[in-house]
Amino acid sequence: MRFGVPGSILCDNDKSLIVFNNGKDYIVNPGFQYFCDRLKVIPKPCRPYSAKTKGRVERAGSYIKGNCINYIQNHPNSAIYNLDDLQIEIEKWLDGEHANRRK
Repeated sequence: MRFGVPGSILCDNDKSLIVFNNGKDYIVNPGFQYFCDRLKVIPKPCRPYSAKTKGRVERAGSYIKGNCINYIQNHPNSAIYNLDDLQIEIEKWLDGEHANRRK
């Protein structure tokens, strides 16, 4: 939210996000749609069986898992007991020199 909210987001076809997607028509999970409506974001599911769009979604998740979560787990001062604590640690990672650093 620090850099603004995007107009749309590309998301995976997980049932918690997208209930149905045949490539042309899709149904968004009501809970996820409520979340998107509150932020004024349009959810766009990736096309089924399309490596091009699926790769974009998977790469973002892989980056977070491989860098942010790894950093938090190995950071000696991380104390996470709830989602607020996790958000604080993610913001520390984003503000620090660890995010967006090429390996």
